[in-house]
Amino acid sequence: MTCDLCGFDFDESKCGTACGGCRSSCQGARCPRCFYEALPGAGASGTLDRLEKRRKAKVVKLETPDRLRLKKILALGVLPGTELTVLQRFPSIVFEIGRSRFSIDRELARAIRVEPAG
Repeated sequence: MTCDLCGFDFDESKCGTACGGCRSSCQGARCPRCFYEALPGAGASGTLDRLEKRRKAKVVKLETPDRLRLKKILALGVLPGTELTVLQRFPSIVFEIGRSRFSIDRELARAIRVEPAG
């Protein structure tokens, strides 16, 4: 399994479960590197730079080996599970999370994997 937050590859069968002594069958796993709680098999349909204007999406994964880029994305509040809406695609990607608006370049937007919301 690959962590959606930090990109670390690990064997989910050998790590702690996300919810401790939970008896449910969610099969959540906690990344041993950053402790982000994730579900195995979560897939993404595309990157933020390809999302159509006015489309709502849910962030499913952050894909960048560059820790500085990852810090920038996290500072904006973009985390796996966050819902956002693209407002503008040119000259930069402008998106909204809740009532806050952010602008990023295409390169940074390509590191954000999303899937259609709801």
